[in-house]
Amino acid sequence: VPGLAEIGSPAWGATFGQCRVMPDLVERSDSASSSSGANLTGDSASQPSVEAGKAFATCPIGGLTRFGEEQLVQLGTYLRTQYVEGKSGGALLRPTGPLQDELKVVSTRTKRTVLSAQSLLRGLFPEVESAVEVHPWTQSVLIPNHGRCDRLRQLFFEEKRKWEATLLPTSTQRQIDRMGDPARSLRGLGLQLPPGISEDFYKDLNHAGHELVDVTLGRSIEELRRLSVGPLLAEMQHELRAAAGEQSTLRISVRSAHDVTLTGFLTALGLSTHSWPDFGSNIIIELLRDRCSGCFQVRLVMHDGVPSAATKAIDVIVPLETWDDLVDPLAISEDEYLTQCRLPTGMPTPPTHFW
Repeated sequence: VPGLAEIGSPAWGATFGQCRVMPDLVERSDSASSSSGANLTGDSASQPSVEAGKAFATCPIGGLTRFGEEQLVQLGTYLRTQYVEGKSGGALLRPTGPLQDELKVVSTRTKRTVLSAQSLLRGLFPEVESAVEVHPWTQSVLIPNHGRCDRLRQLFFEEKRKWEATLLPTSTQRQIDRMGDPARSLRGLGLQLPPGISEDFYKDLNHAGHELVDVTLGRSIEELRRLSVGPLLAEMQHELRAAAGEQSTLRISVRSAHDVTLTGFLTALGLSTHSWPDFGSNIIIELLRDRCSGCFQVRLVMHDGVPSAATKAIDVIVPLETWDDLVDPLAISEDEYLTQCRLPTGMPTPPTHFW
């Protein structure tokens, strides 16, 4: 990016500061994939937890900065206020820490999301150590998993080509790929944009980037939405129904993922914010029961950044039956997913894609 320091240089370190050193993870698949999951790397058994290091070093590309850690601690503190101290109307967990199987914390297999989850837990339970489950990419439902679904990649590239051909010149496409994340990182740290990136260009960059993600996650195609988010919705529906039927001890489920996860989830439900999610953004889904009638409702709150009155972008409550009517057509079982991900015999396999 013009005007930005070279990666790893002293000037780079002065700009972005230091990041906590984390153990190595297989952060993505390096090979072409198929719907059967063959030829993928990193599909060993789930890691029940990954210990955060105590040492710091110059931040790499994609590293979670100290400021980012603090944002997630603030998010955890907010959750503690709402669901441990009971500000939202009922304490779900004890202040001394969760009992067995009351809290589940899952992360994608990237250092920044694992560290984000651990930072959140420091705010949620400062005195208690809780494990973060890290699932291999071949099992992850926390992102649109292009690595294990040929049909999803096929639809993704079809929509991407249409969007690029009708809206953007090639030069602008390269700028979105090259400049988006660095510019957002600078703005997230409260720093000035590099010379040559004006405020208007930055807004256009964010808008174009969000549009690309929104379109390729299925804004206008239900099959694309289902393959992108359906496995995650199915997992969440299972948890909600078990809780409503008093068949589960799970009280809080935390998922640490990515901006495309939030965008895809909101797009699938028809709740797009039409903007790129800010750092520390979160979606909170509550299962509520009326004490008088016993009827259930589902509340969805989205904060575009660390929770505050100013960052609350969405707050809706619907009866559980209405939620089911919206979500069930999109939720997809593992067997259905694998079947729908297969392409007909003889059809070329789409190219590899990583977010």
